[in-house]
This record gives sequence, structure tokens and C-alpha cells, in this order.
Amino acid sequence: MYRVLLVTDAPGRLAAFAAALQAQCELSRVPLAQSREAAARFKPHLVVVDQRGGPQATVELLQGLLQQDAMMNLAVVSGQDPEDFHRSYEGLGVMAQLPPRPGRKEAQELLARLQEMIGIWLGVSSGPTSF
Repeated sequence: MYRVLLVTDAPGRLAAFAAALQAQCELSRVPLAQSREAAARFKPHLVVVDQRGGPQATVELLQGLLQQDAMMNLAVVSGQDPEDFHRSYEGLGVMAQLPPRPGRKEAQELLARLQEMIGIWLGVSSGPTSF
């Protein structure tokens, strides 16, 4: 079962997304201030960070997470223009930009992408048979 860490200071806004993730994987939700400690303790397969305000604080958080584990899979909830998003997060290996109010569809697509990526790393065509 995959472990997903959802980092947000606005959990209500991401409730549908979180519920969809929790139905398919082990989910831990933490506020931004606790994210690095939670990532070290929880050892997630994926960290989803809710970008609040400008991207700089989120970029710094992701850099810190990658210092803990350079192979960490990352996704960011952001309403930023896709080109600006790419410029902001270039070089950090962010696997997905999620819309400001992601839901069930986005959760399923994100987990499918994660499964595919883990399958590639393991040298198989797909990841585990269940989340």
C-alpha cells in the first residue's frame, strides 16, 4: 500500500481529494509547519504540497524534503499558470501540478502516475496490484 503525505494548511479545501486518496492508500495529513518531520517519520512514497501564496515557500519546502530523500515523489496543488509553474519548480522533479481544488479524478490520475513511475524504477510494467 502506498503512503501519501498531504501537506496543507487548508484541509477543508482538499477534502474530496484527500478522501479519494485515503480510499486507495495510507494517507497522512499535516500542516506545512510539520511537513519535514512528518516526511522523515512517515516515509511517504508521495508528498503532495498545497502551494499557498507565491511559490517560493513551497520551493524551499520541496528542497528541504529532497535533502531528506532525493528520490521523493512530489506533486503540488497550484493555480499557477503551467508555464510559470514549470519555471518555478524546474529541477525539483515535481511529477504533477494539481488544480487548486483537486478531486477524485485527480487523485486517481496521480496514483496511477505514481504506480507507473514506481513500476519503471522496479523494472516492471506496473507497480503493486493494490494501493
